[in-house]
Amino acid sequence: MEARATHVRCIILAGGKGARLRSRVADLPKPMAPVADRPFLELLLEQLECQNIHDIVLSLGYKSEHIVRYFEERPRATQRLNFVIEDAPMGTGGAIRMAAEQHPAPYYLVLNGDSFCDTDLQDFISSVYRSEFTNGMLAALQPDCSRYGKLTVHKHSGKVIMIEEKKPNAGPGLINAGVYFLSAEFLHKHCPQQGAFSFEQTAFPALVGGGLYAYTKAGPFIDIGIPEDYDFLCAHTEQFFPQREATLSALSD
Repeated sequence: MEARATHVRCIILAGGKGARLRSRVADLPKPMAPVADRPFLELLLEQLECQNIHDIVLSLGYKSEHIVRYFEERPRATQRLNFVIEDAPMGTGGAIRMAAEQHPAPYYLVLNGDSFCDTDLQDFISSVYRSEFTNGMLAALQPDCSRYGKLTVHKHSGKVIMIEEKKPNAGPGLINAGVYFLSAEFLHKHCPQQGAFSFEQTAFPALVGGGLYAYTKAGPFIDIGIPEDYDFLCAHTEQFFPQREATLSALSD
């Protein structure tokens, strides 16, 4: 069975406070941190648009009014944005559940609004469908896994075999890039029906235990959650958003 990303609803988690980034972005929600004079979230949406991903649910919380106002004033040409706003922090799992309840779909592509990994999302989704598994995740190669923990992936099936906890001097390896392809059936079965919870702590173990496909054809990964990585992205935008840079170069020719 094959799938295209145009048939999958995309949920972007953009509700966190981003306390560690306050020294750089004091008055904005973290996904709106400026990169190359544009909000990071807008760059992320542009990358999704380039890959024909048009049905977007933005899960919002902290300072949600900034995000809503910005994109209501700048409608996306080909993307439909739906806003789901938390009254109180729901955690990553509660945010996914709430977005899925308000905007039902058979499958979801779930991303974090403060990180990016350059990859072919259409091929990612199709690869999950071609595998023996129902759910999948994006695995990115990092020179140092200390901040993230390390994945062990079966060479032939792509199954996630083990996830090591974060530890110093972890060395190079694959990490969880925070991009998931999830079935509505999994969310209904393994997510608490009420209250706040962490997807990583509550639902993710069941995801791995039930068989999880890891897509490893990923490019550079960046998480702007700490000032050092945010500064690096601002200085090397073309490394992480090559499609945008190519477009700008073509327009200037």
